[in-house]
Amino acid sequence: SLGPVVLVDELVPGADLPAVLADGRRGAREVAAHVVALGHKRFACLAGPTALWTAEQRLAGYREALALGGLDPDTMAVRIGDYRMESGFKLAEEALDVPLHERPTALFCANDMMAIGALEYCRTHGLSVPHDVSVVGFDDVPMAPLLSPRLTTVRQPAREMGMHAAELLLDLVNGNVKPELPETFPVEVIVRESAAAPRSA
Repeated sequence: SLGPVVLVDELVPGADLPAVLADGRRGAREVAAHVVALGHKRFACLAGPTALWTAEQRLAGYREALALGGLDPDTMAVRIGDYRMESGFKLAEEALDVPLHERPTALFCANDMMAIGALEYCRTHGLSVPHDVSVVGFDDVPMAPLLSPRLTTVRQPAREMGMHAAELLLDLVNGNVKPELPETFPVEVIVRESAAAPRSA
């Protein structure tokens, strides 16, 4: 049989497994609220795989921010990707290759890799970020501050989460503890240059 398991940044519905989570719903809500506050009204969401709890939480957070900003989240196109760069490119094409008056002015990407794919689509198709379209991600991958423009995103305390998960696992292996509810770590919105007020605000 399998040894002890500790989930990191994911939940398995119905499985009573210890988990170390980031507050992804709140992070998504806060980064989306930042974009709403800039004056955007037309959005597309490049979401993660619907089977993943993290993707579901991030999508819920985006929707909450729109609703709190007085916008109807049901009018926002949600395109499901797989967290990889190629899907970010393809979904950005689907979202942006439309007549100008229909084009979203901001893309919410459920992770940074999809955001990087979206930036690449914009770069290769003559769209300026954030002048023509704002793009935000989630994760704060090491290359996020090195991109052009530097990516506005949500930072998770990955190192602390990993260390905590390792400690939990050692405790479980040694039979020391029965972990309580999943432990949730705070997240932080990192504002950089990839999101700005829409031109026609």
